[in-house]
Amino acid sequence: MSVLSMLLAAVLYALFAHLLPLEPLRATLAEAIHLKLLPPSAPKLLDYLPAVSVALFVLSLLTLLVSVALLKRKQWARIAFAWIMIATVLAHLAGVVLPFYLMHDFSAALNTMPHEIRSIAGSMMKMLSVMSMVMGVAFGVAFAWIARQMFSAEIAREFVSGNHPS
Repeated sequence: MSVLSMLLAAVLYALFAHLLPLEPLRATLAEAIHLKLLPPSAPKLLDYLPAVSVALFVLSLLTLLVSVALLKRKQWARIAFAWIMIATVLAHLAGVVLPFYLMHDFSAALNTMPHEIRSIAGSMMKMLSVMSMVMGVAFGVAFAWIARQMFSAEIAREFVSGNHPS
C-alpha cells in the first residue's frame, strides 16, 4: 500500500507541478467563482496541491520503511507504526471537520446559483459531506484500533528479541 501511495503521490506531483497547465485551470476557477458556482476559497486549494503531494510521498516512504522493519520484528517499528496510526487518526478527524469549513464557503455560493442547479448542487454537497464524515470516522476508528493493538502486550511480546517466528 505504501508503494502504491508513493506512486500516486509522484503522479500527483508531476501532474500539478509540471504537466497540468495551471493558468487555464485558474481562469476556469475564477470564472466559476464569478458565476457563484464555487466559493472564493477554491483557488487556495489549488496552490497547495504540489506541496501536499510531496508530503504524501514522504509519509508514504516513511510508512514503507517502517512496514519493512515491522516484518523484521523491529521493536522501534512497532512503536513508530502505532504513532503513524495515531497521526492518521488525527488526520481523519481533521477530515471530518473539513466539510464544515468548506460547506460554509460553498453555502454562500449555493445561494447565488441559478435555481435549476441549486438543488442538485446542494444535494451533492450534503452527500459528499456525509460520505466524507462517515469515511473519516470509520477509518479513524479502524486506525485507532490498529494503534491500540500495536501497543498491546500480546503484540509487544512478538517483538522481543529471539521471539520471532522462523
